[in-house]
Amino acid sequence: MLPIIAQSEVEQQVVSEGLTTGDWILAAGTLVGSVVLAQVLKRVIRGVATGAGIEKRAARAMGRWISYVVVLAGAVSFLVILGVRLGPLFTAFAALGVAIAFAIQDDLRNFWSGIQIQTRKPFRLGDEIATGEWEGTVEAVNLRATTLRTRDGKEVQIPNANVMLRGIDNRTLTPTRRTTLTVGVAYDTDLERAQRVLVDALREVEGIEPEPEPTAFVEQFGESTIDFAVRFWHGSETPEMWRARSAAAMAIKRSLDAADIEIAFPQRTVRMR
Repeated sequence: MLPIIAQSEVEQQVVSEGLTTGDWILAAGTLVGSVVLAQVLKRVIRGVATGAGIEKRAARAMGRWISYVVVLAGAVSFLVILGVRLGPLFTAFAALGVAIAFAIQDDLRNFWSGIQIQTRKPFRLGDEIATGEWEGTVEAVNLRATTLRTRDGKEVQIPNANVMLRGIDNRTLTPTRRTTLTVGVAYDTDLERAQRVLVDALREVEGIEPEPEPTAFVEQFGESTIDFAVRFWHGSETPEMWRARSAAAMAIKRSLDAADIEIAFPQRTVRMR
């Protein structure tokens, strides 16, 4: 009787195709555990990312994608425990994955670049930056694009991959930057005297930094002028740059006029026969 009882107990444990009740319980527990773990990790990653200064929307996306990976791993483990042959399934998923990746490769590049921007922080909201042909104030950064508000009021969304590829000039990181004005004087000008007049003209101009001092150097011999490169430093933001350039140009014109130094312009001599 004992062997018969033992055989009956074994038969009760086999549910289908040789799987025991313990196998089903382990598989179900693995799947449920992966879902629970995914939810916990999603909340933890959101909190850590937000605490690190990453935008809330990007932090939520990071947590969501990691939770998907955990649930997918749990689903695969569930199938393995149940004895499902995954070879053909993986082959089909791999082919499908390649096709999807090829179709959304631009989105994947933007997504990865968005993560790099969020973690490396080359700029923050409110910074004034220039990238490629665009410059303006950063208004938003997500995992797809960076939004700039340009000086003429336009809202521009630049794909993150383009931002990383074309480089970033963050003008807010440094308090000052340098501008160069080209000033052409006549060929009969005393160049040393003109150099002193140009530099002195900028010493008291509002918006131009006293250190480093303004400079003026002969740059080239043009067709009608000898050109000076006049360089000076000012605040880094674009409005400060334009104010300083305008004030510098007006001060230079006044000083050259007062010194009777001609700002030359193209001239052509025509002889009539």
